[in-house]
Amino acid sequence: MANAGSEQFRPGAPVTGMNRGHSALIDYNGAFASHADGAGVVPLLGRIDLGALRRARARAARRPGIFRPDAVAQAYADFPGFPLDCFLQTPMMLPGEGPALVRGQIERLFERGVFARP
Repeated sequence: MANAGSEQFRPGAPVTGMNRGHSALIDYNGAFASHADGAGVVPLLGRIDLGALRRARARAARRPGIFRPDAVAQAYADFPGFPLDCFLQTPMMLPGEGPALVRGQIERLFERGVFARP
């Protein structure tokens, strides 16, 4: 979860393209493996135990209906959040390109009813 905080999400704040940090590494149980508790450039290190992840998935696979990779894939495909690989074909070159993308995504969330207008 990179750059989870950003001033353009604060009502009335100017959009400057400067993200505010609060990045995190989240493990397969949804717990923080590591997080940056503030703004700025911070090297973020954390341990992700892939062996434990594989064991948990293997246990879940033995119990039908508990872990369904097809459902996870569909949830990602249907997710109304930020477009996956949005800069894959044309990489972002300037910080000012990000806010326009964010504003467009916020508008799509309103259109889909995820956000409600005040």
